[in-house]
Amino acid sequence: RDVLGSRGLGDVYKRQILMSAAFNFLGVLIMTHFNASVANTISHIVDFGGNSTMALACLCAALFSIVVYGATASRFGIPTSQSHSLIAGLTGAAIALGGASSVNVHEWMKVIYGLALSIGLGFVMGWVLCKLVSILFAAANRRRANVFFKYAQIASAAAMSFMHGAQDGQKFIGVLFLGVAFANGQTSVGDAGIPIWIMLLCSATMGIGTSVGGERIIKSVGQSMVKLEKYQGFSADLAVQAAELLTKIFENFDPAQIHDMLNKMHAIEHAADKKHHELEDALLTAFITPLEREDLDLMSCALDTVLDRIEGVVQRVYFTNIQSIHPDAIVIAHKVTDACRAMKDLMVELPNYRKSKTLRELVIQINTI
Repeated sequence: RDVLGSRGLGDVYKRQILMSAAFNFLGVLIMTHFNASVANTISHIVDFGGNSTMALACLCAALFSIVVYGATASRFGIPTSQSHSLIAGLTGAAIALGGASSVNVHEWMKVIYGLALSIGLGFVMGWVLCKLVSILFAAANRRRANVFFKYAQIASAAAMSFMHGAQDGQKFIGVLFLGVAFANGQTSVGDAGIPIWIMLLCSATMGIGTSVGGERIIKSVGQSMVKLEKYQGFSADLAVQAAELLTKIFENFDPAQIHDMLNKMHAIEHAADKKHHELEDALLTAFITPLEREDLDLMSCALDTVLDRIEGVVQRVYFTNIQSIHPDAIVIAHKVTDACRAMKDLMVELPNYRKSKTLRELVIQINTI
């Protein structure tokens, strides 16, 4: 698959967004049906007082502020936590209506505990699991490991979307349930059960919201926050060095020096192998990559192959005891050098692939040399 050719990155985003939306929907619907404790916490986190009309107005004001903030963040691709925005908005509205005593400290502390535990446990478990994976896969075949982690990442992303729906979806179910109670003249939800239509409505809304605003967030987290420079170099610089050395060998051919030239070429090729292995290590440990792992690995392998082929030419010259170089071979060496330089320019331009006006021309240039 050629990431610079027919297959667009938009298709990748669409698949990611649809999968996330589907599992968000299922997470909200299924988990709320079995355990609605998160929704109940949100419904009781503040007390809007005994006037249901004023309580409904304050609740709408809180939700409006959250919608404005969330829409603005989505417009600019800023990853935010709507859950904490919701809790803060509800708390601010309740304090504005009835003062600090309107806050249910016992329920609010659950939010603090959850925030602290998610940061602490997330960090510790992330570190432990990363170390464990590095140990377990230390001797694994890198290409097979890449394939395994591709599907493992898809499965983990689906599970994370499901649990995101189960947690964040229930928070908004709790607010909607509270709003329905206020609209019916009640001052609280009491111990009433959550109607199935509220579960379905919030599930569908969350899925649609993911599908509408998901692409900007994916681009922000997956590309703008994770730069491509780490991967762009590959062996392009070394390929140019190898091609220039090959041209120099052919233009100033001396059979007595070919062994020394072969050692220099081997040093360049060895450095390219090291870069290739560093890239594969980075792909194994990176949580997010700017392009798909397989595409980055294929590009790195292709560049490494260029170095191997150039070194192979010098090896043949040495082992077959060539005594003179045909002029046509020098012409071909120059073309190889030109192609490697264009390939280096392409790698430098690759981080700008979304807006680049020259990337396609560079691909065509390499293919026409």
